[in-house]
Parts: sequence; C-alpha cells; structure tokens
Amino acid sequence: MSNDTSSSDTEATPDSPQSQLNSAGYAGGEKQSGARDRKANLLHRTIARVIDVLIALAFYRVIPSVGFWFGLIYLFIADGFWNGQSVGKKLLGLRVHKYGTRGVISFKESIVRNFPIVIGFFLLPIPLVGWLFLTVVLGLEFLMIMGNTEGLRIGDELADTITLDIPSDNRINDNDIKEHTKNGV
Repeated sequence: MSNDTSSSDTEATPDSPQSQLNSAGYAGGEKQSGARDRKANLLHRTIARVIDVLIALAFYRVIPSVGFWFGLIYLFIADGFWNGQSVGKKLLGLRVHKYGTRGVISFKESIVRNFPIVIGFFLLPIPLVGWLFLTVVLGLEFLMIMGNTEGLRIGDELADTITLDIPSDNRINDNDIKEHTKNGV
C-alpha cells in the first residue's frame, strides 16, 4: 500500500471549489485564476462611460422637467445593474467587482464609485465653475487610471472596486442577439 500524495489530490473534481468558479474567475470570494483577472482596457472604459453619459443626456432631452435628475440617478446607480455592469460596460464586456474578493458590487458601491463624476455633472449648469470642476475631476480620474497598475480611478479607491474585462464567453454576442429575437423576446 502506497502513501502517494500525487497531484491528483489537488485536481479539480466536479464538486470541488476549483470547478465552481464564478464569472470573474473566483469562488467563495477567493482568487482562483489569474488568467481571467484582466484590468479593463482604457479605451473600452472610456467608450462605456460615453454610452452611459449619452443615456443620461437622453433622459434630460426626452423628459425635460425631470430628465436631469433621472440622468444623474442613472449615472449614480448604473454600475449596480447586471452584476456590476452598466449598459455601456455590458456592451463593451466590462464588469465592476469588489476589489478584495472580486465579488458583485451593489448599488451602494456604484453610488460611491460614481460620486466624483456625478458631482461634476451636477455642477455643469453653473457657468465656468461646473465645467472647470468636471474637467479637473475627469482629468484626475484619467491620470489615476493611467498611473495605477490595476487601472483604479478615484471612484474605485473610494468604493474599493475594480473594473475588469470579462471573459469573452460571458459577453453578448451575435448568437445571443439572434436567439433572443428568434424567441420573440
């Protein structure tokens, strides 16, 4: 009888934690795989933010009396939808995670992480001050992302979050859209 403790003891079995990774590549809040842990591309983050701002502006234009407030609320809570994906992030294949555990963020973290940018948009109607404040905030956010090895911005530091690329098998693709429309949904 042999007491061989080969690598078979550490291999993933169907019901082992290693085989039950969540979409971010982590199980039970613990890091399991570095291959899926990719910081978000700056261009993709920028495009996703532009999409979200356009949605906020659409609220403002379509519902003039209360659209400004709906737009600000959307910008505050947008990252709390779809497991950390605003509309822009979902389209670009990005997701916001809790920094330490890579868990799903809530609306609370979304509000905290988007606070600096939303304040800038809130102040926009004030001549010169609003534009100056928003420009400074966006400039600092951009510099933080560029200078941080993990791509964290001020909002990420405040809310303890991180924006990551999600694996391509979890993104919306043409087949999902075709299947969705074929089912009449």
